[in-house]
Amino acid sequence: MSATGYKLSTGADLNTVFAPYVSGPQAAVTGYQNATGADLNTVFAPYVSGTKAAATGYQISGGADLNAVFRIPGWIWNAVGTGLNGTVRAIAVLDASNIFVGGSFTAAGATSVSNIARWNSNNNAWTALGSGTNGQVNAISVLDASNIFVGGSFSSAGGLSNAKFVAKWNNNTTAWSTLTSGLKQTGGASYTPGVYSIACLNSTNVFIGGQFDDVNDGTVTSFKMSLLRWNNNASAWSYVLPAWFNAGPVLCIAILDAANIFISGAFSNTPGIGGGIGIFKYNNLNTTASAIGNGVANSDTATTQPVWSISILDSSNIFVGGVFANATREDTTKVPNTTNIARWNNNTQIWSAVGSGMLNPAATNTTYSVYNICAVDTSTIFVGGNFLSVNGITNTSYMAMWNNNTSTWLALSEKPNNNVWSCCKFNNTTIFVGGDFTASGNITNKISKYEYL
Repeated sequence: MSATGYKLSTGADLNTVFAPYVSGPQAAVTGYQNATGADLNTVFAPYVSGTKAAATGYQISGGADLNAVFRIPGWIWNAVGTGLNGTVRAIAVLDASNIFVGGSFTAAGATSVSNIARWNSNNNAWTALGSGTNGQVNAISVLDASNIFVGGSFSSAGGLSNAKFVAKWNNNTTAWSTLTSGLKQTGGASYTPGVYSIACLNSTNVFIGGQFDDVNDGTVTSFKMSLLRWNNNASAWSYVLPAWFNAGPVLCIAILDAANIFISGAFSNTPGIGGGIGIFKYNNLNTTASAIGNGVANSDTATTQPVWSISILDSSNIFVGGVFANATREDTTKVPNTTNIARWNNNTQIWSAVGSGMLNPAATNTTYSVYNICAVDTSTIFVGGNFLSVNGITNTSYMAMWNNNTSTWLALSEKPNNNVWSCCKFNNTTIFVGGDFTASGNITNKISKYEYL
C-alpha cells in the first residue's frame, strides 16, 4: 500500500520511531516495503485536507509495531512471472527487456517455448525465440543485440538443421542463423555431446567449449578437441590450442582480459604445459596456455571430476567451483580447505581457501558439487549447486552467499529446494537464479530473482 493519502494518527511521536539524522550513508526509504498483511490504518490515519499537526509530541497508534510494517533492507526472492516448467541451465542478460533463459522446458509462464525464452523485466512478460531449439540449451553468451550465441545438445534451432550444438539469435531481426554447419562428436564421449560454455572476447574471438571433437563442415580438420574459436566477422572456425589438446570436455570459459582466459572442465591434464588438471589459462595475445598452479586434485573416486564454474570478481579474486578434493600448487602440494571451491589470485599466482571449502558430508556416498558461482561485489558472491549445507550452516541448501570482505558464509532469506545450475548478475542489487527447484515461498518454479531491496 502506498503511504500517499495518509498522515500520522493523533498522538504519534516520530521521535519514538525515527532516529535523528546522522551524517553519512542513509538507508533509502525505497528499501522498505509493507510486511505481508500489514494494515497502515493501524499506524497512520487517513489524510484529511487542512492544516497538519507537527510531528513533535506524537506517538504511534496503540500497540503498533513498526517491525510488522517495515522491514530492514536486505536480499529477498522475487518472482519471474510464474516460472518455467523445466530445468534452467543458462541465463544471460542483454538489457532489462532482454534476459535470455535456456535449459530444458516447453513453457515459460503461459507462453509456449522450446528450451529457450526471453524475459522482459520492464513489462514482466515471457516471449519465445522463434521455434527455439530441439534439445537442451546449456550456454548463452551475448556479444551484442544482433549476436546472441546459444549452445547445447540440440541439432536444430529455429528449424535450421545445420545448427548442431550451437546457433546464433539476432534479437533485432528475431531470426536464427547457423555457425557454418555446427559441431559434432564422432568418437566416444564421457559427457552428453554438445556445447557447455560460450564466452565472447570480441567479434573475432568467440570461444566455444563442450563435448565435441569435430566441425560439421570440415573447415578445421582432425583437431579432435573440445575447444574452438569462432570468428564472427569472417564466419570461420579456428583452433584455440594445437591439435593435440584432447584432454576432455570443456565446461566453463571465463574472460578476465585477452591475456587471461580461464578454461575449465573434466580433463585430467592439459598436455604441453606441465599441469592444468581441470583448469588452465589461455593467452589470446600470444596464443599460449599456462597452468593455474597445478590445477585441482580430483577425488579418489574419479580422475576426471569436473570444474563446472569460474567467476571473476577481479584479478585477485577468481572463484572456481566444481567437484574436486583440493586446489593444488605448482609443486603439486594440496591447498587445505579447498574442497569443491577455491580462489585463484592471478596477481600472485596463488590458490587460497574460501572459508573451509564445500565439504562433502561425512560417512555418506554423497558428493557435493558447485555448479555455478556469481560474483556481484566484494561482499556478495553467490554459490549454487547440489549441496545440502555449507559446512553445517543452517539454511544453506543448494545456494549460499560468501562475503569476501569478512570471509564468512551466509544463508539466504529463503533456500531453494533443489539444484541451482545458473546464477547471472543483472546489476549490483539483482541476480537471476535458475535450476531444478520448484516454487516455494517467494521462489518461483525453476527461475527467480534474488534482489537487494
